[in-house]
Amino acid sequence: MQRIEESELIINSRGAIYHLDLRPDELAHKIFLVGDPGRVSVVSKYFDRIEIKQQHREFISHTGLIGSVDSFVASTHGLGIDNLLNFYRMEPRGAEQEILQAFVTHTQLHQQFANPAIASASGFLLKHFTNGYHTGITITCPGFYGPQGRILRLGLKHPDLIERLTSFNFGPYRISNFEMETSAIYGLGSMLGHQCLSLNVIVANRISKTFSANGLLAIERMIEKSIEIIRSIPH
Repeated sequence: MQRIEESELIINSRGAIYHLDLRPDELAHKIFLVGDPGRVSVVSKYFDRIEIKQQHREFISHTGLIGSVDSFVASTHGLGIDNLLNFYRMEPRGAEQEILQAFVTHTQLHQQFANPAIASASGFLLKHFTNGYHTGITITCPGFYGPQGRILRLGLKHPDLIERLTSFNFGPYRISNFEMETSAIYGLGSMLGHQCLSLNVIVANRISKTFSANGLLAIERMIEKSIEIIRSIPH
């Protein structure tokens, strides 16, 4: 390839092209072009993280990432280790019983601090949340810190809790996330004749120890997407 002369392609002192003040490593493979420089931030506010902001004269460039940690999850089951459902007359049936028995055998939590209980999502609702949503079992814990394996100032009785939970699988079912409500909503809702579905955004990856760069934006996106789906479901 013939060498391009310095007078034809102007490169500044930091190795960036003159008009944009961008080096090749500062430019993404996918690019949005806007007609008004004032619209650059209107687009980039939807990035999970903005890594580079450059401006030279009227040329403004924002380079960032979309989809780093955030994932949407529709919970197939709520599996409670909080004991709440054990106060009600509810017996797991069919696949629920099989999943629960496999979970108890794998984790042995029933011998230590929990008598796990399980309840299913509404199959009618769940079938509408497939495109753009992961599915998995949501573990419902009685608290946010120690009960979800977070180590702060106090030592944990079971520091391997996260490993025991995340290594569980039964057929197509795996544990996708931890929170503090789903099994109660599923269990009580089912007993009362309601259709229930728990939707979550994964903002903290407990395995890689990473956290979403913009969790609030991810939640906003999930709400918008979920509302559109719900609007399309016939009454």
